[in-house]
Amino acid sequence: MQKALFVFLGMFLFLTACSTDRTIDSSTDNSTNVEYLKMEGYVVEKREHGGIYQLLVIGNITKDDLENKTKQELIKEAGGTYFYVKKEIYSKVQEGDKVVVWMEKGQPLQPSDPPEASAKKIEIINEKKAPKYQECAEGYIISKSDDSIWVISRIEKDDIQNETKKELNELFQGKGVIFDIRNISQETKMRLEEKQKVKVYCNGILKESAPSQGEAIKIEVLEE
Repeated sequence: MQKALFVFLGMFLFLTACSTDRTIDSSTDNSTNVEYLKMEGYVVEKREHGGIYQLLVIGNITKDDLENKTKQELIKEAGGTYFYVKKEIYSKVQEGDKVVVWMEKGQPLQPSDPPEASAKKIEIINEKKAPKYQECAEGYIISKSDDSIWVISRIEKDDIQNETKKELNELFQGKGVIFDIRNISQETKMRLEEKQKVKVYCNGILKESAPSQGEAIKIEVLEE
């Protein structure tokens, strides 16, 4: 009984979210006679866990909404759907892209908020010729790996100069921003060092966590 109730609620949430997305259309694949729903919207979040890849797509919003509102505000105002996608699609699509998503009509949905569904096909309709970015942090690198840097702002070099890595982790636990640097050039990444001052540019979207998380588009080294 509880399972059936959860499924019903999940379908209700999905239909509610879809009703706010005015760009949903439908079409039929004549070769298989399968009907698909087509949704247009923006990719607000990418998330991956244990080899499972998802894109949060929200329709009926503008580019300004995307740049000036939080994920939770956008979900509350316009709904949205988490789409399961293949790794190849996940790697190609970026947060901020405008996309068209095809999904099979009537497919089983996982009860969640926002709801979850599988994408049959995703098309990027606004390939970005030049990434639009803004300054997201200026501060010191507390730790660095091949894929990320942890940056703390509003501190001085003397505050960290004589501290060990363990002491810095304890001192700044839950603070600052961890930036994904996989899209940064290898030349720039090789210049990055711990306890170095940098200015990091991103798309303006920082995920709510402790520390916050974002994707670096450009990094300026302010101190060698």
